[in-house]
Amino acid sequence: MSLPPPVSSPASESGSPAVSASVAVDLNATAGALPSRSIGFSFEKDMLPSGMFADTNAPLVALFKLLRPGVLRLGGNSVDEVTWNADGPGLTPDVVSPPDLVRLAGFLAAVDWRVIYGTPFLYSTADSVAAEAQAATKLLGAQLQSFELCNEPDLYWLNPQAVPIAGTSQLFNARWSMLASALRAAVPGAVLTGPASALLLSFDALTATFPTNHPGLISQLTQHYYRGLIDLPQIFDPPLIDFLLAVDPSLDATLVNAAATGHRFRLSETNSFSSNGQAGVSDTFASALWVADLILRCAAGGADGVNLHNSGPNYPAILIDGITIAAIQPLFYGMLLAAGAGHGPMPAIAFAPSMSALRAYAVQPAPGAVSVVLINTDATVAAQVTLYFGCAVTSAVATWLSAPRRDAPGGVTLGGASVGVDGSWTPNAPEPLPVNGSSVAVPLAAASATLVQVTLAASTPNTTPSIAAASIPADGGLIP
Repeated sequence: MSLPPPVSSPASESGSPAVSASVAVDLNATAGALPSRSIGFSFEKDMLPSGMFADTNAPLVALFKLLRPGVLRLGGNSVDEVTWNADGPGLTPDVVSPPDLVRLAGFLAAVDWRVIYGTPFLYSTADSVAAEAQAATKLLGAQLQSFELCNEPDLYWLNPQAVPIAGTSQLFNARWSMLASALRAAVPGAVLTGPASALLLSFDALTATFPTNHPGLISQLTQHYYRGLIDLPQIFDPPLIDFLLAVDPSLDATLVNAAATGHRFRLSETNSFSSNGQAGVSDTFASALWVADLILRCAAGGADGVNLHNSGPNYPAILIDGITIAAIQPLFYGMLLAAGAGHGPMPAIAFAPSMSALRAYAVQPAPGAVSVVLINTDATVAAQVTLYFGCAVTSAVATWLSAPRRDAPGGVTLGGASVGVDGSWTPNAPEPLPVNGSSVAVPLAAASATLVQVTLAASTPNTTPSIAAASIPADGGLIP
């Protein structure tokens, strides 16, 4: 395989060794789809009465709009600590009142997002849940996507207060049915999601069986996912960044099992490491590479989308002090990269050779246009990637996601520009890439990613692209 000379790019400037890789993008076959509103945030519900979600919060509005239309989920562990007061003035800690919902509606309209609205489960009354749902339906209008009636029920058995209420599957299902009936009576046709299980280990026994236990009520299965389940020590084998960036077979298996249920599916709460993240990993550039891969991997696996939990000191995409935006973390850049791919069918991808550190995803946002996201998780080895299509390519441009190194807590740029705490972002113009008939050459630095936007000469290729693999090194080059 003969590659055109690389243009100026992070790969050619880094001086790191480079290996050759071929990626075929088959527009005649699909591997899932990247839906509209696939990218989302999850916030603790106690942030709702803080006043943060308001159309007057210009920095937060700008940041949400950068990610394009999405889904905000309000829930988390605080959902059972936040009460409803129909006569409250709003802006009262741990109490939601109608003025808070009016403020939220204005914010959602300003950013064109929708909300998965969490209601209390463990200690609430059916009348209170119904009254809050009725008010939310009236005041949020079209911005209300669905209700979530509980949070991580598979962990209720660990809470002594929760055990007599919902600490067994029988108690849990009975209480969920009771609250769902009350909510539906107050809001006929209300859209319900669930069960928001904490652990992938609970998927088969709880999440997958939830529609059967509550027939006709579930519109979308929801599951939580953290790559690491606890706050791990710094000394870990393999190193934590390698662990974070390695493919997770448990997630892949869950996506397969979720598709087999025949129900819509969403990771309604996810992030790198639970318990507020792992310092030195969750708050580094590695998290940007990880989340871009997660969003696109889940879409290819059939998921509706993912909601990144934004709380604590280490793993938020947007670091918030009170209600003031303090910093834009590396994670946000990975979300922004994935958002740039647009939405639409995801053409099938083939590699030569198979490289565990190199990830590639394609999205067809419009006829004749293809977005390809390439992610190199290797710390030291760059790649010279050739993209093959089944028809002539008119043009191709790249937008680079880069940082000084994988463990860098700062210095992250997308399109050569950083994102400001005021939501400003002025990227450089995408960089033209060499085109050779039906192929595009992409130099990809170690520990970096890129969004390649391709214009095809024909909207539908007549042939399946073939990979010229003869000159590819037998060892594949990129290490795990």
